[in-house]
Amino acid sequence: MPRKHDDDYTGVLNIIKVHGSLDWFKKNGVTYCFPNSHKIPDTYEPCIITPGTNKYERTQDEPHRQLLSLVDNIFSKATGFLCIGYGFNDAHVHPMLLKYAKIRKIKILIVTKDLTPSITRNIANNGYDYISIISNGKEGTIFSCGKDSFEVENKVYWDVNGLEKIYK
Repeated sequence: MPRKHDDDYTGVLNIIKVHGSLDWFKKNGVTYCFPNSHKIPDTYEPCIITPGTNKYERTQDEPHRQLLSLVDNIFSKATGFLCIGYGFNDAHVHPMLLKYAKIRKIKILIVTKDLTPSITRNIANNGYDYISIISNGKEGTIFSCGKDSFEVENKVYWDVNGLEKIYK
């Protein structure tokens, strides 16, 4: 992996991108990180997993396999889950998150434009302690907690910028 994770911090929000990053590149089997790259460095190849038919298979290659192992460990210690733009469509990721959420009664905050069928099936219909912040289909936001919900018109809180406004 391009960077080592330090477990010594408390009160840290771990931002995890299990499919890699746009600034990860490989050369001769080694992964490098080139922050703020505007082009692919010569003789390097991108090391991000894009949607496609072999997405799961690629997660078994390094550095992604190592990253998934780290993610499982982080999930086992988490005190809450903030999922931004994650549709719960990756069966190699969300089962561990949901396992620890259920066992340890951990809250899940889902911030996304729309609830995917997978979110509804895996979380909303399975008794998890969650809050969702989604688009109302116009220029507003719907906040839901189980069967209770309310709408805020003309305010977008379901994207990162909107979430930041209510988080501060």
